[in-house]
Amino acid sequence: MTRFITPIKTAPYINHAGYDKHRANKAIGNHHVDTISFGVPFIATPNLIQRFELNIELNQPDPSCFYVGYSTSYTDYPSLT
Repeated sequence: MTRFITPIKTAPYINHAGYDKHRANKAIGNHHVDTISFGVPFIATPNLIQRFELNIELNQPDPSCFYVGYSTSYTDYPSLT
């Protein structure tokens, strides 16, 4: 899909389609997108950028606690030590 949008876009193109680090870098490197948005991976891994830089595995998301108003979940995912 992005290869069809790239030739006609007139503004920066941000895609959000289930990317992992490898696919995101490939899409940006091929100029199919200008940047990538990470939703669920960022919710489960607040230090996502640092983990990408260090090539460390991301936390597994737990959708059962997304946006439910509990005092747990967003702050309970493992962080780097």
